Amino acid sequence: MSGSIFDSALIVVIFFALMGCGAALIFLWCRRTRQFDDIEGIKYRMLERALREEERRPGPDRDAATGDDDHEVTDAEHTASGNGSSPVRRH
Repeated sequence: MSGSIFDSALIVVIFFALMGCGAALIFLWCRRTRQFDDIEGIKYRMLERALREEERRPGPDRDAATGDDDHEVTDAEHTASGNGSSPVRRH
């Protein structure tokens, strides 16, 4: 009876050792291929890409003549709102 418990425990230990080695190999591969270098930048690139796609896509509220309903804010309007002096685009 004690032999079967030992065999079961040995199988569990070997299984978890292999799982740990597998996790370590995956981690080392990620480090080698620089997967962890810029973990914050990817979310900003995703949002910027979504904004560019949204600007290209014609919507029902876009002006039919120009294909664009954006309003260019002048320096005076932007400065008056207390946000600095660089122009921005409103959507």
